[in-house]
Order: sequence, then C-alpha cells, then structure tokens
Amino acid sequence: MNETKVNTNSGAVSPVDVKKVTVSGKEYVGSIPTPYGRQLIEVGGAVDHASMRSCQLGSLLRLMQTETAGAARFCQLGLRAQDSLLWLAVQLADEVEAMIDIVAEDEKGGRA
Repeated sequence: MNETKVNTNSGAVSPVDVKKVTVSGKEYVGSIPTPYGRQLIEVGGAVDHASMRSCQLGSLLRLMQTETAGAARFCQLGLRAQDSLLWLAVQLADEVEAMIDIVAEDEKGGRA
C-alpha cells in the first residue's frame, strides 16, 4: 500500500494538501485529512489509493443494501455498531472525494 500516516493535527493545514513533499527520502504528491491526522500519498500511488478506498466503500455499502441479507443483519446491530459502520462509509467517501485533486496532480506529474 502506498501510504504513510502522520499525526500533524495542525489547524494551519489545509483540508487537502496538493503539493509534493519529501519525508525520510520518499516523495509524496499530497496529503488528505483523516480523523487521526493526515495521510501522505506517495507519488505514483494516488490512483491506487483512490481505487482501493472506492472499492472498500462500494463493498461496505453493497453489504448494507436492502437487496441483500446484509441489510437485515445491519438492522439487527445495536445503534453504536450501526453508527460505526455508517461513520466508516462517510470516512471512505470523504477520502475518495479528497483524492480527486491529488490524483489529478499525480497524473499531471507522471508516475514515479
């Protein structure tokens, strides 16, 4: 997986940073906000990362849709578990949305 998580939690950091930075000898095309800090995206890895999160979100939602047995199981879960799964879906959707500009920048700069 082409990602590195860093906890910066600085209010001065923009929601999506699309700028190349180098950390410990690795080059990153940008970073996205996460609940635990920021996630750096390696040069050449933005499409893979966005695709991974998109597939994860799709799989999660397919398991919860009404046409599957998963919906009945979801409804049987406690409110805390339901809330946690929905929070996960929102987090994945937010991450995919944040990746759009980073993917564009990564593609513009070429693959490493």
